[in-house]
Amino acid sequence: MNVSETIGTTTQTSRRTVKAVLGCGEHDRLSASFLTGLRCSHRWSCVPDGVFSRVRASLQRKQPRFNFSQQFIPAGYKELSIPANPLGTGKDRWRLDPNALHLWPRGQFMMIAQPNHDGSFSCTLFMPFSREHSPTGSFDMLKTEVDVLSFFKDQFSDAIPLLPTLLKDWFARPVSPLCTVRCSPFNYGGAALLIGDAAHAIVPFYGQGCNAAFEDCVLLDELWKEHDGSTDAIFRAFSAQRKPHVDAIGELAVEHYHVSCNPITAIFLAVHK
Repeated sequence: MNVSETIGTTTQTSRRTVKAVLGCGEHDRLSASFLTGLRCSHRWSCVPDGVFSRVRASLQRKQPRFNFSQQFIPAGYKELSIPANPLGTGKDRWRLDPNALHLWPRGQFMMIAQPNHDGSFSCTLFMPFSREHSPTGSFDMLKTEVDVLSFFKDQFSDAIPLLPTLLKDWFARPVSPLCTVRCSPFNYGGAALLIGDAAHAIVPFYGQGCNAAFEDCVLLDELWKEHDGSTDAIFRAFSAQRKPHVDAIGELAVEHYHVSCNPITAIFLAVHK
């Protein structure tokens, strides 16, 4: 982004799209309206507007034979916090090893903790929404403080001392869903191209969602040079070349959830380490 700004590029963030229309005006182009009141229309656009993309919704209506699927897995996630050690210095700021991903696999669900620079850990519980998919633990089983504490004492007793704001975090933070988005083609002629989660959102269990979006940018750069800036050719080639790769990583990410939840995985990783 810093490099792009040196050649005159203007970067705007936190601009939520409220409406997107393809095929307006003299040529097929994308027109968008934002929550801030800003409106814009461009001859061509690369669109990374997220898993619930407004531009993709417009493309579904405008593009003949546009394929789209959105598949939610039974599990959701809740963010919790392991704070830094207030008395610690250096490596003692972290309550766990800061050079590791910490995993508590429990069969149908799991908790992970990832280190942050300030000594804290981002802690996430991945678990099915419904008891139907996990009789030993699901979000719909944990409605009261007693339920939550009993569950953690049973399943994650060693983590309780690390989570001093467990109850506060539990009832203040939502349970969020996880889904895989597949669509094709990614483009509407040379007018619009979906990239990132707008084109191929995946669940986080392979840790490759952000990398997949960066790979989009790398391929776009290569195709831009190859096709001398012709967006019709660039966008068509991008859609054809990228589709099999993002479908593959999407499938691997879902499969890896089941692998990570398996307690045998933890034993294997410990032995391997």
